[in-house]
Amino acid sequence: MKAQLRTPADIGTAIRACREAMGLNQAELARLAGVGRQWLIQMEKGKPTAQIEPILKTFEALNLKLMALHEVEREQENDLTANPITAEINSIIETLADNGRRK
Repeated sequence: MKAQLRTPADIGTAIRACREAMGLNQAELARLAGVGRQWLIQMEKGKPTAQIEPILKTFEALNLKLMALHEVEREQENDLTANPITAEINSIIETLADNGRRK
C-alpha cells in the first residue's frame, strides 16, 4: 500500500486499514506496538498528536515503511521502466488528473 500521509486523519486511516487487513483488533495491535489501546483508538480517529514514537512503533508492528517523497518518486520511476503496462496506466491516470485540475 502506497499512500501520502499528510494529516493525522490520513495516518489514522492508514493504521486502521492495515490493522484490519492483517486481521488484528485494536487490543492486539496495541500490544504488538507497545502502545495503549486508548492511544490507538484516538490515533485511528485522526486525533492530532505530537508523539511520533508511538506512531513509529505502530507502523513497525504493521510492517509499514515510511519513505521520503523523493524515494517514492524514485521507486515509481523504477516501476515504470520495469513494466510498460504500468507505465501506460500511470500515463492515463496522470492525463486524467491533469484534465481534472484544468477545469
